Amino acid sequence: MKRSVWPYVLLTLAPLFWSGNVVLARAVRGDIAPMALIVWRWTIALAILLPLTGAELWRQRRALRAHWRILGVLGFLGTFLYQALSYQALTATTALNALLITATAPLLTALLHWLVYRETITRRLGVAICLSLVGVGIVISRGDVQLLLGLRLNPGDLLMLAATLVWAGYCILLERYRPAGVSSTGLVSVLALVGLVFALPVYLWQSGGGVGFTMVWPNILTLLYMGVFASVLGYLCWNEGVRRGGANLAGLFYNLLPVFGVGLAIVFLGEDFTLYHGIGAALVFGGIVLGTHAHHNSGSA
Repeated sequence: MKRSVWPYVLLTLAPLFWSGNVVLARAVRGDIAPMALIVWRWTIALAILLPLTGAELWRQRRALRAHWRILGVLGFLGTFLYQALSYQALTATTALNALLITATAPLLTALLHWLVYRETITRRLGVAICLSLVGVGIVISRGDVQLLLGLRLNPGDLLMLAATLVWAGYCILLERYRPAGVSSTGLVSVLALVGLVFALPVYLWQSGGGVGFTMVWPNILTLLYMGVFASVLGYLCWNEGVRRGGANLAGLFYNLLPVFGVGLAIVFLGEDFTLYHGIGAALVFGGIVLGTHAHHNSGSA
């Protein structure tokens, strides 16, 4: 395989793995608590990563010490807060809604770039953002304008929108402040450890109240998938794909997550694809195509 093909392969695999994570989290919402998903997901990931990256992390210890603040922020946002919000959202909304809402991530990233760094938003990108947000409004209101005007929104949809905003912030910080001297595998290992440090006390406190999960094979297999594919392989593919192909290309490929996920949710969860889903999805993806084209033409990162 030619070297130039690898970014496309890696950036396709990551959303595929992550879409399975969303669908499985929705499927086990009544069996495994959100915080249990986070703790066991990253525990399994670390059990795989640390034997492979332990010596590497020791060699990179000076870089890790020098960048401990940004590593802590990235771990808190990317492997704890984003997961906590999204898993909790999936207890109150469908996988289809959650996946369609995640499609706004590239456009939310552009908005944050403008708000924080004052990067120019072109007219085309502005139209794209509005178009995509209208699509999200249709999805979370179930096509009921009165519901949207009355602000009686599903809490799960709002949590998913908050999670997507957190992910956009994480991606901006990762792009701008990714620690020099820390490898892709080392970065995933450290962020997994940071996420676990934040999640474990909450999980232990909740476990005292009987919150956890039952050790049955469907739950165990779900956690293994999340630990191996959604965590280790997903993050490694994403980080390496960003390194090889750049942030612009990665942002475009992130939009494959809802594409893969909607198909998986319909096939494996039996969720209905309604008219409002179709209209909302068309507006969301129309906005994304317009927005990524405008972003590419502007030459910004």
